[in-house]
Amino acid sequence: MYSKLAALPRAHLPTIDAIRESHDGYSLQWLTEDPGLYDYAGELKQLQHRSSSDNISVRPDWRATLSRPPGWAEKLLLLRHNGVLEAAIFLREKLAFGLRTGYFQGASTLGDTLVLCDAGRETFYLGLITELLLSRDRGFLLLLQCPAEETQDLDLPPQLLQRTIGSLLHWELPLEPTLEATIKGFSHRTRRNIRSYLRRIDASRWRFHPYLDDETMSLALRDLSTRCTHPFSMQQAEERIDVARNTAGCFSMGLTDQDGLWLCCLVGRRTPHATEIFWQLNAGSRKVSLCVAMRALMTREEIRRKSPLVRYIGGTCAMSLPTEAHYKSIARPGLRLWVLRMLLRIGLPLGPVLRELL
Repeated sequence: MYSKLAALPRAHLPTIDAIRESHDGYSLQWLTEDPGLYDYAGELKQLQHRSSSDNISVRPDWRATLSRPPGWAEKLLLLRHNGVLEAAIFLREKLAFGLRTGYFQGASTLGDTLVLCDAGRETFYLGLITELLLSRDRGFLLLLQCPAEETQDLDLPPQLLQRTIGSLLHWELPLEPTLEATIKGFSHRTRRNIRSYLRRIDASRWRFHPYLDDETMSLALRDLSTRCTHPFSMQQAEERIDVARNTAGCFSMGLTDQDGLWLCCLVGRRTPHATEIFWQLNAGSRKVSLCVAMRALMTREEIRRKSPLVRYIGGTCAMSLPTEAHYKSIARPGLRLWVLRMLLRIGLPLGPVLRELL
């Protein structure tokens, strides 16, 4: 690995941290995800083609639609070799009072992308970038979430501490020939609620729309953006509409009440391997859980279309079966790691996963 690095001069740009660290022809470029990320869209598209990945999560237009958690800054690290882009890694960095802390997170679960590179080279580049990230004062802790089959110890210097624990994710649902067969692995209460909600929808004379054209989908998204349980800006609504229009295999569904008022809108795409759900917007209702009811209607439609699997991109869902995953921490001992451990002991709310790993 490339453990002794020489830092190049820093430049301060509006959307680029432009910190480069170089050794043996490798350099690491830091980008803060802003509209400036579009400047690298061409390179990322070429890299995605080389990776044989069709994950939507690497597209700048998709990433612009995401709601960012407060207290975190999105980072994109570009690894170049003699100026040629070899890999990209998508991370977020924890902020404290707006200041960088050196604690990073990344994931290759829930349809997210962690490392984008030539197919089969992910582990090598993840190890190289991790060493570049943690070998200097810039970073001291990296927390990763990966599918169980991807988790293995990285080839890192012995002073970097690695630890892994198991977890379960609920984001995939294999589809059987009928809805009843598909949900048989759910709890009795969940199955009962699904049946009850579907009966109430019929009794209320609500209408399920299994196909929405572009114009109707746009109207539904704009209408629900301000009335849904998690409202978002009209700009974000327009960005989501553009992503849907520019994504091959994209589809949308909706649910209206007896007066034609939009209750739900669901947007995703169909691939040969799975139906991927991007967004679901739900208005409030006291009669049923619109979230569960709409997903049951969608599942029944995808069974009719003979889709093999449903995935909820970027999120979890109660209407799914568990899949195994792992959390991995890679830490550089020092003052910041010691302080973080002390804060976790006194109840710093950073989650039980980090407390268990450290």
